[in-house]
Formats: sequence, C-alpha cells, structure tokens
Amino acid sequence: AFTSCDDCLQYTRCFWCFSTNNCTYYPVSWLIPPSSLCPLSQARWGMCWINFEALVITLGVVAGIIVLAVTICCCYCCCCCMRRRSRWASSERIRIHVSVFSVSCVGLKRDGDHLYSRFENE
Repeated sequence: AFTSCDDCLQYTRCFWCFSTNNCTYYPVSWLIPPSSLCPLSQARWGMCWINFEALVITLGVVAGIIVLAVTICCCYCCCCCMRRRSRWASSERIRIHVSVFSVSCVGLKRDGDHLYSRFENE
C-alpha cells in the first residue's frame, strides 16, 4: 500500500526494497532479511538514506568497539590493582627489614621518652 520509502519506514515492522520498490513486513524471525525478499544493499530499514548492509556493519563495528573498550578497562583495572598490591607488599617488606636492621645491627633500642637510644655498656 506504501509507494515511497518514507511512508513505508514510518512503521518499524516494515522495510523498503529499492530494487522492487516494495514495502515488506520485516521478518521478525530473522535478524537479517533473506536475500530472496531483497538484497541487503537495496533494503532500507529505519532510515531511507542508509542501506541495511551498512547498518549491520556499523552496528557490528560499534558493538566491537564497546566490547574492546570494556575489555581494555577491565585489564587496566586488574593491572593497577596488582601493581598496588605488589607496591604495598614491597613497602611493607622494606619497612620490616629496616626496623629489624636498625634494632639488631645498629644497636638501637626503643626507649620510653625517645624513639631510639644507644645501648650503654654496663
């Protein structure tokens, strides 16, 4: 009943085929309409100025970019968390080593009033 692409695409359940100048119900059972109905380069759905083939490629590229961005963000966050943990563990080991070294090797002991004081020979 529709004679133009603009009239046909007012309804989301329809697509326009330029090769046959025909408005057809969009086959909901298939994601991509079969070539027996209309070649993808001639099919229009949603907008008259973009063909179905370009629409499918564009949506695939956008979905791929989103998946890639999420994957990169997850990997970056995991690497940062591991780096923070290893830094914390390294700084904790260094702190323990320094405190053990300063008490046992240098001969310093903790005093009540002073942080460290020298051992006195008796």
